Amino acid sequence: MTVEFYYCVGTSYATAEMAKAGDLEITEPGPGDSALVAGLNGMTRRWGGGPPQDPFTGFLDRTMFSAKKVFYPAAQQNMGLSIDTGIQNIINLVKVLPKGQKWAVGGYSQGAAVMVGVMLETKSGGALESKAADFIGGTMFGNPRRAVNYRGSVGGTWSGAFDIPGSTTGGHGSFPATGPYRRLQPTECDPLKWIEFAHPDDIITSVGDSPQGLAWSAGNDVFLNTADPFEWAAYLALSIPIAALSLATMAFADNALTFTDAAGKTFTWLKGLGHTAYPFMPPVGNPDGNLTSYQIALKFLTEKANESAVAPVVVPPTTTAGWSTTLVPPAA
Repeated sequence: MTVEFYYCVGTSYATAEMAKAGDLEITEPGPGDSALVAGLNGMTRRWGGGPPQDPFTGFLDRTMFSAKKVFYPAAQQNMGLSIDTGIQNIINLVKVLPKGQKWAVGGYSQGAAVMVGVMLETKSGGALESKAADFIGGTMFGNPRRAVNYRGSVGGTWSGAFDIPGSTTGGHGSFPATGPYRRLQPTECDPLKWIEFAHPDDIITSVGDSPQGLAWSAGNDVFLNTADPFEWAAYLALSIPIAALSLATMAFADNALTFTDAAGKTFTWLKGLGHTAYPFMPPVGNPDGNLTSYQIALKFLTEKANESAVAPVVVPPTTTAGWSTTLVPPAA
């Protein structure tokens, strides 16, 4: 039996999805200027940088996984409604799985924020509590809801913050610590099932608590449409630090990343700095040789699928009460 794998893509790698709200220019590469992304076992795919064409699901072994990209609006404004739609769409898919059907999730950027909501629904009282035993794992790239310093069992060796030069710890997602789209707490994540990847200069998942980092997290409430009146006023009045620092952060993210693809070709067209690195670069510290974040995540999911395939079948204890295996005809 294959594992059902649900994936939500990001919003816009070109400017780390939130930059459009600051009127920053989005520049996508031309159709002939695509990069070669590596999977496992020599598999490669061409990708031009557009979120809908994210190649991650295409690298999964089809004999082990049934992989689906799940629709959600991927909106850059009123992100909260967009995230809620994605969560509900995945809940609807998982709820109808037969008992014992294993499933897993993956997400990039705003898509990872969706998957956080899905994972939380497997907790006690959640809409997917009955499906929790069949959930085998999740892989998140550039998650705005990442818990402070959280990586999981194979997520790398670094968790610094873009707003604190030289930092190696203290990083977390850009979303606020409280509210309906809050960041995770480390205790809510099973490190053997839930892994996160964070690169330097990723303003979405590698954020600290400096004045700039705090202002950026507060500014995220505007995009989520959960801002209180003060945050709205601060964001709209550029003389107030929240707005100024948030816009400065988005301008910072508009810089291009220079990377080398799987064919050895150097590219500089993909904006978003560290937020665009996951398909092309290893996590800091090279935790698995020179494997990229995508390759490590694929390896993790494959291992989880293999574990679930060889897991022992638990037979209920035999008792004198309950159903009988003897068929008895109804009385005449």
